[in-house]
Amino acid sequence: MKFCHMADIHIRSNSRHEEYSSIFNELYKKLKDERVDHIIIAGDIAHTKTQQSPEFYNFTANFFESLSKIAKVHILLGNHDGNLLNPNRLDAITPIINALDNDNIKFYKSSDRIDIDSDYSLFAYSLFDKKGWNNWKIDNDRINIALYHGCVGGAKTDQDYLLDAEIDIDEFKKYDFTFLGDIHLHQFLDGEKRVAYSGDLIQQNYGEDFEKGFLLWDIKDKNNWETKFIPLEPVHPFFTIKISDVDTFDIKNFDFIPKKSRIKLKFLNRFDSRSIDKIARDFKNYLNTKEIITVNEIKYDENIKIDSEIIKIDDLRNQQIQEKLICNYLEKLNVSNAHEKFILKLNEKYNSANSFDNRLARNIDWKIKHLNFSNMFAFKENNSVNFEKLKGIVGIFGKNTIGKSSIIDVILYGIFNSNSKNVTKNLDIINTRKDSCNVTLDLEVNKTKYYVSRTTTKFIIGKRSSDEKEHARTDLNFYKIENDEKISLNGLQRFDTEKKIRSMFGTMDDFLTTCVSAQGDINNFISQGSTKRKEIIAKFLDLKVFDEKYKLAREDLKSLKSQLKMFKNKRYEKLIEKNKTKENELKSELNDKNLKKLELNETLKSNKELLNEINKQSQKFENYDYDKICNNILDYNIELKQHKTDIEQLIAKAENIACELSILPTDNLDYRLQAITEKIELIKQRSNELFSLQNEKDKTQIKLSQLQKSIGLLDDIPCGDSYPNCKFIKESYRDKEKINNVNLLINEMNEQIKSLSEELVQLNEDKVNDLHESTVRNIEKIKNLESDLKNITLEIKNEELQIINLKDRVENLKEKKFELELLGINNSDVIELKKNEKNTKEKILVIENDILENEKNRLDITKKLGGVQSSIRSLVSEYKKYKEILDKSYCYEIYTEIMSKNGIQQDIVRSKLSFINSEIDKLLRNIVKFKIELEEDEDHNNLNVFINYKDSGGRRLIETASGMEKAITSLAIRVALTQISGLPKPDIFIIDESFGTYDEQNLEAVSKMLQLLKQYFATILVVTHVDAIKDCVDYILTIDRDQEKFSYLS
Repeated sequence: MKFCHMADIHIRSNSRHEEYSSIFNELYKKLKDERVDHIIIAGDIAHTKTQQSPEFYNFTANFFESLSKIAKVHILLGNHDGNLLNPNRLDAITPIINALDNDNIKFYKSSDRIDIDSDYSLFAYSLFDKKGWNNWKIDNDRINIALYHGCVGGAKTDQDYLLDAEIDIDEFKKYDFTFLGDIHLHQFLDGEKRVAYSGDLIQQNYGEDFEKGFLLWDIKDKNNWETKFIPLEPVHPFFTIKISDVDTFDIKNFDFIPKKSRIKLKFLNRFDSRSIDKIARDFKNYLNTKEIITVNEIKYDENIKIDSEIIKIDDLRNQQIQEKLICNYLEKLNVSNAHEKFILKLNEKYNSANSFDNRLARNIDWKIKHLNFSNMFAFKENNSVNFEKLKGIVGIFGKNTIGKSSIIDVILYGIFNSNSKNVTKNLDIINTRKDSCNVTLDLEVNKTKYYVSRTTTKFIIGKRSSDEKEHARTDLNFYKIENDEKISLNGLQRFDTEKKIRSMFGTMDDFLTTCVSAQGDINNFISQGSTKRKEIIAKFLDLKVFDEKYKLAREDLKSLKSQLKMFKNKRYEKLIEKNKTKENELKSELNDKNLKKLELNETLKSNKELLNEINKQSQKFENYDYDKICNNILDYNIELKQHKTDIEQLIAKAENIACELSILPTDNLDYRLQAITEKIELIKQRSNELFSLQNEKDKTQIKLSQLQKSIGLLDDIPCGDSYPNCKFIKESYRDKEKINNVNLLINEMNEQIKSLSEELVQLNEDKVNDLHESTVRNIEKIKNLESDLKNITLEIKNEELQIINLKDRVENLKEKKFELELLGINNSDVIELKKNEKNTKEKILVIENDILENEKNRLDITKKLGGVQSSIRSLVSEYKKYKEILDKSYCYEIYTEIMSKNGIQQDIVRSKLSFINSEIDKLLRNIVKFKIELEEDEDHNNLNVFINYKDSGGRRLIETASGMEKAITSLAIRVALTQISGLPKPDIFIIDESFGTYDEQNLEAVSKMLQLLKQYFATILVVTHVDAIKDCVDYILTIDRDQEKFSYLS
């Protein structure tokens, strides 16, 4: 079955679509030609996570549809396809899949096993469903293919940089094949080529290789398959061209670059802008480039001379020494004093950033006195090595797989809680048949004894047996002996204790660097490229301090460059000049408006003064308006006539009222009303008495009836009056006595009632009431008429006063009229004055409106001027900030260059090459017939290793030498480097399985080398199974197995 394996498409929202379309068309054709059965897209279809355009959805949907017409498509999401930190956000691909609803497109947002036919299964490791990983059963009878998007251990970038693993490759050993995405470099991660990255489908930027495409898998069964990388022709590929000499530059040398490519020009020396622009134009015109970028990368070849008598290895962390090195470097760059001060401040800043541990041991020689260990790896308990008794060459011998190399890891575990086997859990270093392991080391620094004891113990976690998992706990004790007294050096936590140990003995990396030649690693130095060789020397020289500061400064430089992007394409000087021009124009306009304001105010003032003068003149004639006086006299006479008429009407009305009053009876009305009122009160009183008496009579009548009834009982009694006190008739006898009194009372009441009734008849209540009402009405009417008469009298008096007043006014006006007739004043003068007054007022109104309009315009201009001035201030401030950031960025760039591997580090390495070569020569002089020299090719920035043959005089690169020559050379270089190193050095040197293929003559040279190493180290541990080496060792440590298959030292 054929699989197309592609990944990392990186479709943009709205760019490069035309380019992608062309490449996709080629992809479709090749997929059809290859007749693939399934198309696997291993993530990163989109370039951005959440912000997509309609063009992206349309373009991507067409891409999926086109692929689905060729074969079944299987899509796994990548980290660019959605926001892994916010699972609530929808990814970029799901809407497209839902909209297409295509059965030929399978989408795996959840982790799942997918059986694509009867023999093949896919296992999708989704980044969006990590909980679902491995929630499936693997059928080993089927061909199982894992899909994953992410960084797997061992993956590298296009720049050959080893990446930090997100998942170990061991995770995929249970599958037959693994199709990966995320890393843009096509690569296989295993020897069998079962685990692969297809790389990105299309070149993404200048940092990537030119050749991109997809991987074709032709899988017939588990052990029969073929893979083929099928490249796709790029449309606008990315090229980086380095220019070191403008004088010899010839554009025709670049015919190999396709037309319409994207080109980055790196200028490696300082050139003027005209030359750079000319070369850029040549590329543009000759190749019709899609894009051209120029980068000025100035390199300085001058060495910094370092006097080894003054600057020692241990001084490199000293800030004053660092400043001296920096200043020497800056002298070659013609950096200003201000920039130099700032760069030195940067160095001070990063020295205090604590990014590197200044407490680590440096320039310390230490000894391993004794080693005891139990139950580690394949070993049993109670193994012991007394290094004090093992001076010289010590061979560690034993059969294969018995644990010879584990001695190194025992030491690493004991001191550094680590190992060289990449075992991450201490649980895994305990012998599988034991519950704990332990290492104790006796160490010595400057004649002070130290002891390190480390124990790891297994324990079980899990409530149920099915949930039980093994874990391990590590305990550490660190102490020293002073005056035969044990002094604990333990910290509050194990981590603190580990730091104290590192401060005394360095790190595991220091240990491996200075004293271990690991299995298969003896040729490590000469097998590396130039950059790596320099890194190895830098490690011996403890140049990590510069690396750490370089990394910190580079991150800050990235931040500054990011800030600079905000100012991109802003031409501040022109913007400021343009705004200042506008400011001057507005100031001129404002000045005109201010002048106009003064002019209008003066005009207004003069017109108001004129109006005031007119008003004064008008007041003189105000009382001498002849026409007005005549009119007023006429008006007043009319009013006089009206007032006289009103008086006549009022007098007639008063006479009518008087007549009406004379008809009404007005004599003794009040007395009569009082008498009638008293009579009404008497009637009410007698009526009430009659009513009360009648009620009282009714009650007495009822009582009489009750007495009569009671007496009636005596008529039925046969005994008559013989028993008046009988209890049955006693009350009846009493009632008989009362009845006469009651009858008398009723008769009396009847008489009274009769008398009252007759009196009420005589009083005649109805007639009295009518008389009362009539009297009241007459009184009220008389009062109203008298009031009306009074009011009319007042009105008449008021009218008479009006007449008097009007007569006075008429007389006054007649007098004025007479005066005017005598003076002979012309009325036309008054009319002209009024006209002038009106015209002046109108002028003032116009001027005031002009003032308001001018003020409005003036305020508008002031507002605009304020906005422009604010823009100028903002631009000046922003420009200042831009220059500050640009200036900082410049300093940071220089500082990162100084701290980089090609800066101070390179200068220090160069300064030590002669010493290293001298040490190598001392080691090899009496052992071999050749001489080794480390030499820097300054033209190509390479560090070469040459082998010079003494007999023939021949000279060649070490890469062309024999295996023995390489091994001897590597060992000599390693020892020489330890002599210049400031790293902490133990008194042992360990060589692990490095001599397995040498002949007798070569082994003799090795033997001589081992003997010579005694001058440098107290103990040389040689782990080997080569018998010839046994002849040159001073002591032998043998590793055997007992009957229970436990290893042990004997």
